[in-house]
Formats: sequence, C-alpha cells, structure tokens
Amino acid sequence: MSNIDKRALREAAEKAGSDKWQAKKINGDFYVIRNGSYEKQHGFTSYQPIAEIEHKPVRDFVAAANPATVLALLNELEAKDAKIANLTAERDALREGEMGDAKHSNTRAAADIYFQLVEECEIPAGGSLVEYVSELRERAAAGKGE
Repeated sequence: MSNIDKRALREAAEKAGSDKWQAKKINGDFYVIRNGSYEKQHGFTSYQPIAEIEHKPVRDFVAAANPATVLALLNELEAKDAKIANLTAERDALREGEMGDAKHSNTRAAADIYFQLVEECEIPAGGSLVEYVSELRERAAAGKGE
C-alpha cells in the first residue's frame, strides 16, 4: 500500500465508527445505512444513512468497505508484516550461524524453529515453509500496491 497512508486510513476508519454497513432500498431510493438501524413502525421508517448511491455495484462496495472491515484488513496486514519480519529475522540468524557455535547445535536449533513455524503457521503435511513465506511476501507486496 505504498500509495496509501495506512495510518491516515486507520484514523479515518476509527473516526467513522466501528459499525458495519448495509445496502438498502428505502421508499424507492437506494442507501447505504448502518447495519441494523432500519426500523419500520406504524407507518414510518427510521434508519441511520451513510450515503445515497444509485449505482448498485458502487453501493454494494461502499456497504462492504465499512470501517469495521477496513480496520480488520489493516490489522491482518500488520500481523502478516510482523510475521514476515520475524521469519526473516530467524532465517537470517540461521544463515549467519548466530544460533550456536557447534554445527550440531545449529542444525538442532534450525530443526526446532522449522517445526515450531510449521505448527504455528498451520502448514499442511508435505507443505513447504519456504513457499509459505514466499506467499506471505507476495500478499504483503500486493497489499502495499507494489
């Protein structure tokens, strides 16, 4: 997301509230409203509008891209960035031999880290940790707009 200021996006989403939104047709007009705010009683309706949007694909997108969803996506992106940074640091430490002096202890430490990562990342049997890390990098790069 190199062209997007993630901090500004997070601040805007937080200011907009944590509500989810929904698309709704009300009295022939099309709105994005706060989810669950629509009430119809005794001949009148009440709701909390977000926007009036005629074009259905745009209306559906705006409803789906609510503050709660944007914050969740930003949190996932931050978690992936942190996981990639940790995996990269551990890989670099293994490559530089900082896990111990003896060849045996390096091998043992590498195996311990490998199995811990496979378990924590829920890599399926026969799966590749290298492929998993590559996939995380690709997702992070795609999320950054690179």
